[in-house]
Amino acid sequence: MTYNTGEVKGFFGVDTFCFTNTSVCVNGQQFGQATTIGEAFGKQPEDGIIGLGWPALAVNQQTPPMFNLLNQGKLDLPYFVVYLAEIGPTSQINGGAFTVGGLDTTNCDANVDWVPLTSRTFWQFKLSGVSSGSYTQTPSSGWQAAADTAASFIGAPKSVVTSLAKVIGATYVPLTGAFFIDCDAVTPDIVFTINGKTYNMPSSSFVVSAGPGPCMFAFYELSAGGFYPSWMLGPPFMRAFCHVHDMQNGRLGLANIK
Repeated sequence: MTYNTGEVKGFFGVDTFCFTNTSVCVNGQQFGQATTIGEAFGKQPEDGIIGLGWPALAVNQQTPPMFNLLNQGKLDLPYFVVYLAEIGPTSQINGGAFTVGGLDTTNCDANVDWVPLTSRTFWQFKLSGVSSGSYTQTPSSGWQAAADTAASFIGAPKSVVTSLAKVIGATYVPLTGAFFIDCDAVTPDIVFTINGKTYNMPSSSFVVSAGPGPCMFAFYELSAGGFYPSWMLGPPFMRAFCHVHDMQNGRLGLANIK
C-alpha cells in the first residue's frame, strides 16, 4: 500500500475488531499486517490506521471496519461522526471525539445539513465555490472535493491556494514548500459554498502553530489527476464543523460545533 508518507508492505490477517471498553465488535475483520513500513510511519506514535473511506477505495476491496459494523447489524444508526476540538498546539489532551452508530450530541449541534455524495469512494461531494476577503472563485461546474481525515491540511488547486494566501497575508517559503503567516494575524474567514449553503472557516482553523516562530497557513497545492478530487478538505475544515458520515444513504452531514 502506498501512502503520501511512504510505502507499507505485509500480509492480510483476520481477527475480531473491537472499540476499547465497548461491546462494539466486528467479526472476521480482514486487515493488513505490516512487515515493513515507510520511514515516516516509524516516527509516528500510532500503531495503525483505520480506513474510513468506502469499500471501493480499499486495498483488495477489503470491507473496512465501519462498513462491517453496519453490515453485521451492530449500529443503531448508520453513522460515524468526526469532531475535532480547537485546543491549539498540544497533544497532551484528547483532540476530539469519534462517535460510531449515532450522532455526537455532546459536541455537535442537532441540526445537520446533508450533502449528497457524488462518488462512493472518498467521502466526495461537489464544492460550488470558495471566497475570502476580495477573492471569490465559483467554477461553472464546481469542483469535486473530499472530506479527508487522513490529511493534516487542506489540499486545493494551485491557483486557489496562491490567491487565498495572498488575501490572507501568508508567504510561500520555497525551502519548506509551505506557506507561513504571523500567528496573531487578523484575517478574513475562508467561506465554502456547498449544496447551496455557505460555511465559514475562521482563522483559528487554518492558522496552525509550527513550533517557535511563525505559524503555517494550513493549505497545500494539490495536483489532482484521474478520478482524484480537486480538493481534500482535511482537519482545518473539520475543526470548524462536525462531520456526520452516513454509510447507508451515501451522504455527508455538516453540523455546527457547540
